[in-house]
Amino acid sequence: MEQSPLKNKISRQVASHGFTFLHSDGGFAKAPSSARIFGGKGAALLKIAASGLKTPPGFIIPAELFTYYYQHNKTLPEDFYANIESAVAELEAAGRALFSNPDRPFLVSVRSAAAVSMPGMTDSLLNVGLNDRTYRQASRYFPDEQALTRLYAEHVSNLAYRAFGVRAEEEAETPADIALLKQKVTRECGVSFPESLTGQVIAAVCAVLNSHENPRAAFYRKIQNISFEDSAVAVIVQAMVYGNGPGVSGSGVALSRNPVTGEARLKGEYIPNRQGEAVVGGRQTPRDMQVLAREHPALAKKLKTGLAKLERIQHDVTEAEFTFEDGALWFLQARTGKSGASALLRITADLFTEQAIDEKTAILRINPQVCDTFLHAAPDPKARFEVLDKGVAASPGTVSGKIVFTAEDASVWQARGESVILVRNETSSDDIHGVFAAAGVLTARGGATSHAAVAARGLGRPCVTGAGGIRILTGERRLLIGELSLKEGDEITINGTTGDIIAGKIPIIRPDPPPAFYALTLLAEKRRRMQLRANADTAEEAALALRFGARGVGLCRTEQILFDEKGVNAVRHMILAETERERVAAFDAVRERQIETSAKMFGALLGLPMTVRLLDPPLHEFFPDSEKEIKLLAEKMGKPFPAMKSRLRALKEYNPMLGHRGCRIAVSHPEIYRAQVEMICAAAILSAERSGVRSKVELMIPFVCFAKEFETLRAEIEAVAEAARLKSHDAFSYKIGAMIELPRAALRADVIARHADFISFGTNDLTQTVLGVSRDDSARFLTDYQRRDILSFDPFVRLDLEGVGFMIEIAAKRARSVKPEIEIGVCGEHAADPESVLFFEQIGADYLSCSPYRVPSANFSAARARIMAEEEKHKHKNRGVTL
Repeated sequence: MEQSPLKNKISRQVASHGFTFLHSDGGFAKAPSSARIFGGKGAALLKIAASGLKTPPGFIIPAELFTYYYQHNKTLPEDFYANIESAVAELEAAGRALFSNPDRPFLVSVRSAAAVSMPGMTDSLLNVGLNDRTYRQASRYFPDEQALTRLYAEHVSNLAYRAFGVRAEEEAETPADIALLKQKVTRECGVSFPESLTGQVIAAVCAVLNSHENPRAAFYRKIQNISFEDSAVAVIVQAMVYGNGPGVSGSGVALSRNPVTGEARLKGEYIPNRQGEAVVGGRQTPRDMQVLAREHPALAKKLKTGLAKLERIQHDVTEAEFTFEDGALWFLQARTGKSGASALLRITADLFTEQAIDEKTAILRINPQVCDTFLHAAPDPKARFEVLDKGVAASPGTVSGKIVFTAEDASVWQARGESVILVRNETSSDDIHGVFAAAGVLTARGGATSHAAVAARGLGRPCVTGAGGIRILTGERRLLIGELSLKEGDEITINGTTGDIIAGKIPIIRPDPPPAFYALTLLAEKRRRMQLRANADTAEEAALALRFGARGVGLCRTEQILFDEKGVNAVRHMILAETERERVAAFDAVRERQIETSAKMFGALLGLPMTVRLLDPPLHEFFPDSEKEIKLLAEKMGKPFPAMKSRLRALKEYNPMLGHRGCRIAVSHPEIYRAQVEMICAAAILSAERSGVRSKVELMIPFVCFAKEFETLRAEIEAVAEAARLKSHDAFSYKIGAMIELPRAALRADVIARHADFISFGTNDLTQTVLGVSRDDSARFLTDYQRRDILSFDPFVRLDLEGVGFMIEIAAKRARSVKPEIEIGVCGEHAADPESVLFFEQIGADYLSCSPYRVPSANFSAARARIMAEEEKHKHKNRGVTL
């Protein structure tokens, strides 16, 4: 490679703002590559150059400038102008020496580089430096004079608008005379449009910094929970190479592994004789890598070798933007490739097997929330449906929804509770809120690396792109597929795994998880400390949870068995009964079914523990509300209507959430819990007889408030359980514990723990009672709290650590102060939320219990929490701090 004036000038300091120079001559392998200083893109470019791969010369303005700019009312340091002039001159000299073609226009790109990836959210400017002289030079690289004129006009008006705050009317058109446009800029800005490369670079740098405040960037930071300060950007100024140049030229995006299947094969797309913006912008449907390998095998081999080298450096699947100009291959960017959930699992497992990453890295690489989507929905194999067209399989999964044509409509319809599919010719970064709101995305243009594809994969939305057989009439709000015309609100189905576009709404199923899931699950199981259980009410749910890694049931709701017609009638008779004998007799109607259902669950668990919550809901939930239905029920039960109505009126509560429910029912009617426990023990015995495996029963008393309340009820149900155990010759073991769902129970957990074998936090109800917020009603106003930054999250999804978490921490400490060995569990959907699970690890919870499909997420959350806790402990140990 030709020598450059940049050699050995890797981190030259220019006054107080150091510009780090790029040149792929291997001369700066020791250069710093911190993403916080240079942004992820800048750090990656340093690694590319250090590896010896070719990247165009350039320099990086560190994120320090961004901080200064916003701290000083959007002004630049006094020395910046002189420094940038020096840097641009040095870069131009290096570029001309490297490319050594006096007729080749020297233009640069000015791009943002954030430490936290925000793809497409801030502005990038290409072909900076176009002026009267370079415009004439560029004609060889932009042979279409009209296209070159449009490029010049768009570039000038773009800089005018973004750098100077002027929106040129000609921005969307090709002006007849470029001079007229430049005169307009001069007139409206009060300054001449910069003809010099330095002047344009300075304007472009300001434009990039200012774009950090645009609406799409602000929205993206909000949904990704990125603070303004944490998203500070470096700015990269880099020489342009021309994929639209003569000879064998083009641009593309390639990944070292397939982002949909995870297969270890090169995957990507390119467009010949075009710049990179044509590929990532999705305005043209690109060609597959197989075409490149067939038509230009030497070039494809270089690309494959380069990506393999970058993957070894990054220890992860790598996505690279590249340009080839007259046969020379240039790497313009490298980043971790975004993959669908199943692909991510396979890639991570393969990299671990290849010893490219260790066990800890493999676990930390799997975002637990990805596991909620890894069982990608797919069409039911038994279903018949019509495939209308086929596009590029861009983001896996199958979803049905109503067609909308704008990002704004997607947000509005989704807020109404509709499942929508955003249909566009292509999406841009301005559409991010629509992609976020939509259940799926369909575009007519673009490929697997277009904006729509990348954004959808990042958000876990199914996506089909490059559907060339569809026509979108946005103004008429119509979608044409062949002879079929669909309007806004009509339903379609898209399959992002196959690229199919399907007529109407179809049956969808979730397939079995990929093999890599089980391998990674085993790694996580080895690493986590907390045990996993599941909330399950049937043997099928229990078996599914075990397949996903659960080791027991942490919450079995006995009332679920009673909510069918036969069960409800039995409970109704029990509630209306006048005597204890009548109440016990009422349960006999469901006794056999209750025992059989529970026995199957014990059988599915094969000796693993099952925590059975005794009857919890308010009694009036078992009765209808309308007078007509009450009359029909009275006739059916042979009860006088006035008596029935009077009894139900007496049961009605103003606030049933805090009324006669849970253990309070058993205080009034202890025979109910005794009958339930007798049936549960009978089921445990039956299961043991069938399987020969001793059942483990954990009886949980819900809604405990007072220690005396728990002590009294424990004595009564323990007498039943112990008698059954002795009679069965020890066919089962049992524990009796309290469900902590009320603030008083949490504050007095030490007193309750003296009588309990375990305590389990019901985080859903505890959140309601600590915050004084009904979960069923919270959606009406919590969005207002989030909009006004009073709350940054939904406390029924992520645990309120400062309030509810503080209460749980008090309870755990107090319970263990009197009984160090007491078992502490958590049951609720918070048990699978990564941030909440980290808290449960810190307080020393013994197990987590969530719905079966969330067990994989809880498994990885628990493993990650353990790793993070160990790292924090190690960090404090190195600082001489004892935890």
